[in-house]
Amino acid sequence: MKRLLFLFALVLAFGAQNICAQSVYGEMTLEYQDGYLFAKTSMPDGGKAWFAVDLAAQATAVTKAFASNMKIQKEQSSNDPLDHGTAQYALGGFGFRGEIVGRTTMPSLSLGGLSFTDASVMVMNQAPTVAGRTIAGILGVDLLRRAEVAVFRYGNAPTLVLKSKTNTAVKGTIEMPMRVVNNAIFVEGTLNGQKVDYLLDTGSPESYLPIKTLRLTGAAAVPNSTREITTLDGEKAKVRGAQVESITLGGEEFTGLPFNIAELPVFGRLPQTLTPVLLGNAFFSSMQFVEINFEGNTVRLKKQ
Repeated sequence: MKRLLFLFALVLAFGAQNICAQSVYGEMTLEYQDGYLFAKTSMPDGGKAWFAVDLAAQATAVTKAFASNMKIQKEQSSNDPLDHGTAQYALGGFGFRGEIVGRTTMPSLSLGGLSFTDASVMVMNQAPTVAGRTIAGILGVDLLRRAEVAVFRYGNAPTLVLKSKTNTAVKGTIEMPMRVVNNAIFVEGTLNGQKVDYLLDTGSPESYLPIKTLRLTGAAAVPNSTREITTLDGEKAKVRGAQVESITLGGEEFTGLPFNIAELPVFGRLPQTLTPVLLGNAFFSSMQFVEINFEGNTVRLKKQ
């Protein structure tokens, strides 16, 4: 329990440091593959590597190899040799557990052509291979919040635009208030006409709901849809397709969207008062853009 409290405090401290750090504005070039968003970077030896861009990650993290010779401030030691500091990342929906060796401040973190100066990051011992790519780190919401507004664009030329103001001249957008629960971004909506809480996760290729939400909304499992997947941790997990008639966001109805039924670790960490649904890139990639307004606490979507 003490270790968990320490890691939680560490995440909050990183977030506070980066919010107060230098603002970052500009356009980051992304690549969208197998349902994941990637930003290109370079290893210390010049080799190519990638960061996964994950709106559901509260703290940006890098691998020990990427941190290289940077001074790492180790976490508090434990007398128990089996008690390693770990953090659960939601990347991929089921996520993975990464061993945290400490933290460091990078003078410049360059991702997809955009640089973050004095970036305070967590340091993982290593990260999994994602979609066949060597992952050097995860870009989280702490660094995204150095801008007032973050805009994700998919399509043929995916980009992440960080800017100071929203473009109010764009018409036909779907706008809704957002709230932060346990450092995750939620918007309210409905599923099959019943109120639910949508967790926005650009790090997950697919969209998921737990059994609790399935029952409360009257959704059902697709017959004979059970399949086995391998998580980023290398473990096996079973998921089923969900029959969802429609969802609404900002009063706008969407139909024919794919959803899966699974008990993701992130669902277990949320307050029982929520009826959670994780919205992943299967949904976001069908939009012209997804805009997160950190200053105005709103989310805007633009249909294709």
